[in-house]
Amino acid sequence: MAVSFENTLRSLTVDSRRAGTFFIAGAVALSIVWALLACTVELPLSVASVDGRVVAAAEPIELTSRSNEPIVEVDVRLGDRVDAGDVLVRFDSVPLELDLDLLKQRAGKFADERESLHREIGSLDAAALHQAEEQDRAMDKLRAHVGETEARIRHAEEAERLYTELGSKKQIDLLTLSQAHSNVEQGRKAIEADRAELLEKEAAKQRASNEEASNRARLEGEDAQLAGAIAELVPQIRQLERRIDESYVRAPFAGHIGAIAQLTVGQSAAPGAWLMTVVPDRGYEFQSHFVAADAAGRVRVDQPARIEFFALPWTQYGLLDARVIRVGSEERDGRVEVDLELDRNAGLYEAVSHGLKGRATVLVEESTLARKLINLLGSPRLGP
Repeated sequence: MAVSFENTLRSLTVDSRRAGTFFIAGAVALSIVWALLACTVELPLSVASVDGRVVAAAEPIELTSRSNEPIVEVDVRLGDRVDAGDVLVRFDSVPLELDLDLLKQRAGKFADERESLHREIGSLDAAALHQAEEQDRAMDKLRAHVGETEARIRHAEEAERLYTELGSKKQIDLLTLSQAHSNVEQGRKAIEADRAELLEKEAAKQRASNEEASNRARLEGEDAQLAGAIAELVPQIRQLERRIDESYVRAPFAGHIGAIAQLTVGQSAAPGAWLMTVVPDRGYEFQSHFVAADAAGRVRVDQPARIEFFALPWTQYGLLDARVIRVGSEERDGRVEVDLELDRNAGLYEAVSHGLKGRATVLVEESTLARKLINLLGSPRLGP
């Protein structure tokens, strides 16, 4: 039975409405998924440099001669690996070392003599102090005896006065009065002798003090002379030590010998003559420049980065990982300098050479797509 045209038209209408419903539902689902991804999935934000090139992390150092003595030893050859402080070339320093030993022996002898003088001065001071203490004790004892004698004299004088009064009244005999006079005279003689002895002891103490001061001044004068002799030797010793040190050419840092002059044992090199060039092992850095407005406050130390080298297509060689190690503090011509440390473990690092140009991209932060759009829409627009 043939299907009528009306039924066919009705069926097509129903199918179109059903397809529209499915399309709208799919569009709504896709919008929800997109919104969820835009709000949850974080995308990296990066800043690319204007230019950049590979530079040595440390410049090679040219070593020159500081001695005019003949060479006695050359310990390296071209390309040899050296560590910081290694002796590379040694000039003859035996005469200088002998002179240095003699000067040090003289200085040591003078120092020993000074030490002996200091001990003698110490002994002299101790002996003088001990003698002064003994003299003070003897004088104190004598002063005490003088005091006792003075007291006895006063007592004898009082007795003499009393006996004289009694004698005038004929109440005592002449013998007793004579004994009283005798006691007074003996006391006066005794105190005069004690005072004379006290003066002698004080004079002896002063003489001993003067002698000790004279001896001490003499010893201190000898010590000053020795100190002056040592002071004259010190700059000579330091000069010889410096010249001996200059006879050893040492590696200033770890690296390898990049170039070397024709050096032979017995040869002399004038001071300032080039001997060799030491290339450091610190590798390479990438020196780049960023637009200051893009980098300010965003590019910071330790942020990861990747470098594309113009002479090494990234499709063939890939990108080299790096890390920000320095950010310039001064802006020049609207740009700021950023230095990056290259990943030495990467295979591409072996192809890097000084002066190789490229462009660095620094990962400054991560943000969602929605936040990116908000920032973009909220950023100020230039022009009308």
